[in-house]
Amino acid sequence: MARPATAAVRLLTGEREPVRLATTANLETVIVDGVAWIEGLKAMDGVQTAVGDRVLVKDQDDARLNGIYTASQGFWYRAADARTSRTMQKGTTVHVQEGAVSAGFVYAFQTLAPAVGRDDITLAFFSSDDLVGDATAAVRDELAGVIAEAERARDLAQQYAADAAMVSGVNVPIYVSVAAAAGATIAAGVKAIRTQFYAPVFNTPATLVGGANYARMSLAAITAGGYPALAYFRSTDRFMPDGTVDAVGGGYWVLRESILDLCMLGAGLGNANADTAAIIAAVHIVDGKNCGNIRLPPTAITVNQTIDIMFGQFNIEGFGRNISTVTSAMVNGTPLFRLVGHTLRLGFHDFKAVGNQLTGAAGNGHAFALWDTDGVGAGSALPQSVIMERVVIDGFRGTGPEGGPLDSLGSIPACGVNNKGGLGCVFRDVEILRCGGGIYMGNTQNCLIDNPLLSQIDRFGILDYRSASLRIINGDVQDCCGDGTDLTVPAAIPTGNIVSYFGNGTVIEGMKTKGAGGNCQIYVRDGAGVKIRKCWLQVYMVADVSHNGIIVHRSTGFAVDDNMFDMSQSPYLATQKNQGIQITNDQANDPVSGSVSGNQFRFSPGMGISSFIRIGAPSGNRLFGGLMVENNVFGGFLAPSSGCTVDDGILVQNAKLVGCRLVNNVFDATTGVTFTNGVRFTNVTDGGKNWLVGNAMNVSGGAILTAFSGITESELRTVGQIFVNPTPSIPTGTTLTIQVAVPGAARGDIVTGVGFTADLLGCTIRDARVVMADSVDIIIANDTGVTKDPGSGVMTIVVRKWQFGG
Repeated sequence: MARPATAAVRLLTGEREPVRLATTANLETVIVDGVAWIEGLKAMDGVQTAVGDRVLVKDQDDARLNGIYTASQGFWYRAADARTSRTMQKGTTVHVQEGAVSAGFVYAFQTLAPAVGRDDITLAFFSSDDLVGDATAAVRDELAGVIAEAERARDLAQQYAADAAMVSGVNVPIYVSVAAAAGATIAAGVKAIRTQFYAPVFNTPATLVGGANYARMSLAAITAGGYPALAYFRSTDRFMPDGTVDAVGGGYWVLRESILDLCMLGAGLGNANADTAAIIAAVHIVDGKNCGNIRLPPTAITVNQTIDIMFGQFNIEGFGRNISTVTSAMVNGTPLFRLVGHTLRLGFHDFKAVGNQLTGAAGNGHAFALWDTDGVGAGSALPQSVIMERVVIDGFRGTGPEGGPLDSLGSIPACGVNNKGGLGCVFRDVEILRCGGGIYMGNTQNCLIDNPLLSQIDRFGILDYRSASLRIINGDVQDCCGDGTDLTVPAAIPTGNIVSYFGNGTVIEGMKTKGAGGNCQIYVRDGAGVKIRKCWLQVYMVADVSHNGIIVHRSTGFAVDDNMFDMSQSPYLATQKNQGIQITNDQANDPVSGSVSGNQFRFSPGMGISSFIRIGAPSGNRLFGGLMVENNVFGGFLAPSSGCTVDDGILVQNAKLVGCRLVNNVFDATTGVTFTNGVRFTNVTDGGKNWLVGNAMNVSGGAILTAFSGITESELRTVGQIFVNPTPSIPTGTTLTIQVAVPGAARGDIVTGVGFTADLLGCTIRDARVVMADSVDIIIANDTGVTKDPGSGVMTIVVRKWQFGG
């Protein structure tokens, strides 16, 4: 008998490494993503295969699958020396070592230059040991040595493949599932492995997920690292990472992924308990370790236990707001996500949180309870740098605590986001609907809400409670005070689309608000430096209730500027009326101050307007100081379709004005519009230094019945005052200020005329104004280029004086 060829001879002659077994019939396959795979250890030709066996597959119904494979508990892969057209060329032979039928047979490939995976690969019997004589003992010894060498090469290849998968991220599956890996004896030199799936059922495509990388780790290291049970398993060997054997601490494998997909921990298969255990374990693995992120599966999961996060420094991210869904099964005030420690740099991205939409004890608690666990009065502000982006929150309508266990003020409606005490937190592109409350910002600092979308909320869209430098920009809030009930916690304040209570430097800019029938679209109380700018406020009437745009109560340094008021977008006929902007105060000695400037108001068909701007109080004589109402336009667009009556363009009532300006506002009575009053004062006290000037009453098809109500105009005229030039000359390029007594003149009165009988010799009267009571300052300027010396003469002064009180 011929001596078996060496590897070099086989390479030259077209002979392949021998195989242990050859098939005698078609092997079953599984289809994954349209590709057929041979899987698992099988019995063939009377012998059970083992991991690493070389097997000649020659009898497949789909002949494209024929060839030489390496047996595995997972998918079988073509052997390294027989996976190309050249290595399976026609005439290439392979020797079979064992089997009831094929032991000792040699088979030959019959297809000329086959394209692997596309062409049929056929094999035929070539020869047998009987034809060449019995093998001698020496040959058998050499063959045994060859087999042993092949087995060592197999183990080494397995080690290299696993290391490559771990280091380079190349997908090199080794075990079909975690269970399969746990049932395997893995060579000591293998330090890293990969599973193809978590727990596959091959006729259920949804289970073909969860493949992951694992690394060897001792039990002591696992315990010290605090790994949860779902993060590791034990194989049947007892090898330690250094290759030694330890009956207690060896054989353990720990999940090693920078992106921790919950499918790697058994989530996403329709089992709420498994989903909950997986996400809790995932948080346990990464919380505070700055070592990776959590990825939600591209399907729905259900959570029946609050997800507590202590330290953060990781992200929870999904595949999109319409793909990854987390449903809360908790009721009776229990939140879905909750912060329980000093949380920093935590992110929530690209998924949807879903509640049951029930109220009371049957409803869910807060979707995201982002709380300061120290209490807002102690230590640093927490949480810090929480970022939520592209998250949808729907259906959390129960109740929950206002804050953490150390500083909660009581129970409030369940919120999409409850952020108590946060610093530098960002909520961008967040959509909240059908919740008890939208976004609650309590005692926060320097936080941002960017492009929110909130609708169908029971009590408030966004509530700013004692926050500093909160910015709410570029979003849409509508119909967010459905039941209209005032809040009692955190304070007794009205509901509204956007509410700011004791806000400090809060900015509301570029927002669209709509609805809030019977309540307020934007309500500010006890604020300091609150700015409402460039917003679009739209009323859509679906009930016969009053509609309020912006109310600013008992606040200082505010600005309500450059906003657009669409007072109605509906033909609904109502007896109640719109209120545009209300600036109110209930204090006699603490002034309200700020600006209402550059706002544009449209008319409302089918619903009257009580006032575009109202300043005052329900009763008394409340103080307003330094309030500027200027450059607002009432109308100026197309006429309303069904006519409109405006009681008062600007109403001032029960107020004491000090240093206030009502100037340069435009009242446009277009066709179908009737202003009963342009500007009306009732029970108003002039505290001095007020200006009321430049307000234009424009009638273009409509009517303004009374331009100024409760206000009288008179002229203070001083005639015959002898002015004696006190100086011998006025040098060119200089001015001369003189004072003329005008009894009764007060700051805010307008000087409408100045006459002088003497020749000014080319000098001009540049300015004249009431600077001090009972006196007018006149400035004479010399711009002639030479020194002038106007003579003495008679000065005539005319002052327009507004008197109001109503």
